[in-house]
Amino acid sequence: GSRRRFDRGRDCSLARDFVSWLRRAARRRCTLRVMRYLTAAAGIFVVALIGMAPGHTATTGRIEGRVENAATGKLQSGVRITVSGIDGSGESVVNRSSMTGSNGRYAFDHLPTGEEIIYALDAHYKGGLYAGRPISLPSDTRERPVIDTTLRVWEPTSDPAAVIILRDNMFVVPAEGGVAVIESVTIVNQTDFGYVGRRGGQMEDSGAPSFGFALPPGAEQAGVQIRDSTLDIPALVSTDFGFGITAAIPPDETRVTFSYHVPGRGGSIDLSRNALYATAESSVYVASPLQIESNRLHERGQVTLSERTYTRWTTRSRLDAGDPIQVVA
Repeated sequence: GSRRRFDRGRDCSLARDFVSWLRRAARRRCTLRVMRYLTAAAGIFVVALIGMAPGHTATTGRIEGRVENAATGKLQSGVRITVSGIDGSGESVVNRSSMTGSNGRYAFDHLPTGEEIIYALDAHYKGGLYAGRPISLPSDTRERPVIDTTLRVWEPTSDPAAVIILRDNMFVVPAEGGVAVIESVTIVNQTDFGYVGRRGGQMEDSGAPSFGFALPPGAEQAGVQIRDSTLDIPALVSTDFGFGITAAIPPDETRVTFSYHVPGRGGSIDLSRNALYATAESSVYVASPLQIESNRLHERGQVTLSERTYTRWTTRSRLDAGDPIQVVA
């Protein structure tokens, strides 16, 4: 409906300070998940220093909890839970797995403590991967720390009609040897199921891509970086059309923002792609002196962000899965 149409404050906020963001991106090689955990570790470590009780150190702790099936509202058995821990340098220190029993519960004991170690929990259920929040086990305690958590899973669907792209906004600026791109994609899962992709709901395939993102043919896949996401994305998977993520898409809206570089020759850069899913609106914002030629996009005026002016090009009608979007900058 009209309430979902373009809103400058909402849809363009990710483009603010665009140039400085790209400069930082060149120095940022950690995954989004690692960066989140390191940030969490820094905050927890400061708090721990303030309230630390000298002389009392617990060397190990426990993470336990339950898995709820969001579709049934009941605790779910047969869910594979993995716990992975990283230290302050991003190195892996723990990697274990366990299955939930008939009571839907799981537990991991004898985990190293310390505010510099951050743990991630992932639930694997019928081909879907559902990630939990970052966890730290404090060491400044007389008793062994125990953290209780809850994870949610959904019954799976592999029907691509379950998801649509509500908005695909691509911001393009000139860069050395081509263009730099930041792209923000808003996905809507229209069902009450978790979309797991075309993997057929097999648990052993839960490391396969669940959702794909198309890139221009010349885009440097190795340089793709997740910049922001409402999902915790453990890994990116290279594909013939671009890249995929492994996390299942839950019901309602999900937003993923990523960046990449597209080289060009002779002053021309091919930004063409095929729509992988039905898409309500696709837009390209190009900064001067770039200009656009396209078979699907039409000029819709200019937008000024952080003292840089972008020309907005957007689709006039919905795209079906497989539709080509020819764009040359």
